[in-house]
Amino acid sequence: MWLTIGQKIPDVIGIAFSALAIAGLLLMLTAQRGLSKAVAYTIGWMFTLAGVVTLTAIVGQAVLNRLGGAALTWIAVVEIAFGASQIYLGVFNF
Repeated sequence: MWLTIGQKIPDVIGIAFSALAIAGLLLMLTAQRGLSKAVAYTIGWMFTLAGVVTLTAIVGQAVLNRLGGAALTWIAVVEIAFGASQIYLGVFNF
């Protein structure tokens, strides 16, 4: 399970510092009582990311235990497909 969490940490860091989260935070800071709203937003964002990573690790470990070693090829193909789609979206959206 720790291996799965370690593999997801770079993704979580990228999501945590995404432009959408930072733009929302900056907009909240300009509103009335913006500091309290921004702090609540940041705490909620971090708890949500932690929950998603935990859920992903638990489900991934359960799938791996159920399928055994046969799942490794399937998981690698899915990861390559997701990575290729992210590269495609990154290149053609900018």
